[in-house]
Amino acid sequence: MKKSFFGFSAKIAMAVLAVCSFVLTSCYEKPAPIVEEEPEYYVTGTVYDVTTSAAINATVTVNGKAVSVSGGSFLEKLDGPGSVTVAAEAAGYVAVSRTIQVVKVGKNQVSVTSADIAMMPVGVELPENSVVAGTMTAEELVANFGFPANTEIDEDGNIHVDEDYTLEAHDGHALSHIKTSFEVKTTALTGYIWDFESEDVFVKDVMALVCNSAMESANAGNKYADFKATELKQLVNENGEECILALTICRKFSQWTVTYVFDGNVYVTNCVKAEKTDIVPEVDSHDTHGNNGGSNAGGGAGDAE
Repeated sequence: MKKSFFGFSAKIAMAVLAVCSFVLTSCYEKPAPIVEEEPEYYVTGTVYDVTTSAAINATVTVNGKAVSVSGGSFLEKLDGPGSVTVAAEAAGYVAVSRTIQVVKVGKNQVSVTSADIAMMPVGVELPENSVVAGTMTAEELVANFGFPANTEIDEDGNIHVDEDYTLEAHDGHALSHIKTSFEVKTTALTGYIWDFESEDVFVKDVMALVCNSAMESANAGNKYADFKATELKQLVNENGEECILALTICRKFSQWTVTYVFDGNVYVTNCVKAEKTDIVPEVDSHDTHGNNGGSNAGGGAGDAE
């Protein structure tokens, strides 16, 4: 059969097909251009008991909106990409909230982002776990977690990342002296990040619960827990009596090592927790506007904490 098909008979068949194709396509009009549709975004997931892996028909909200849950699973259409908060509540379980990032896609595409949620029964104790102060160097922190090159660790193990704040410009020059009160706005971070990796989704979810408890955070993400950014406002020089030379935004973090023992296996992850953000003014205590040196009476970058 193969010989005859790929031999003379095949040539006849191909010739007939070519003729038919010509006859059929010669009558067609030029195809209409493809219509570009806006992309669609969805979030999907399953809510389950972290101790048994059984599905839970919990009350689930996506960005505060209640969604339909069937067999523990949900699928909800989103307005667009960006940060999405998925929360779950169920009788007898500890409430859970997690934030995911939905990535933007192009025209005529559909994005489906997974947001499975593991819930812990109320009153059930986690297996043995411990939290101790971390020992990573500044270089390791920068490499492992993407901290800027100016990251420093003090003698107490606290991480400091300072940022110079440019005072309001005048005629193209940054002001070096301001003897008035003014409001400063910056970004403060809460939550933590971690470096735990596992192909076992169950283990990752349990580790997230352990770390959330240890770090007192509910910002669990897929790969890392996420820092949550909030706006920080602070009134500087409230009485208007001091002469402000400069401002420094001082961000303080702490590092921890979390160890979790389960079924005879030991799991370890490094965590970095956002502790505090301060707006630290540098003042000229002598009130000599011609002196840019100042005495730093109000504390400089090195005196953030």
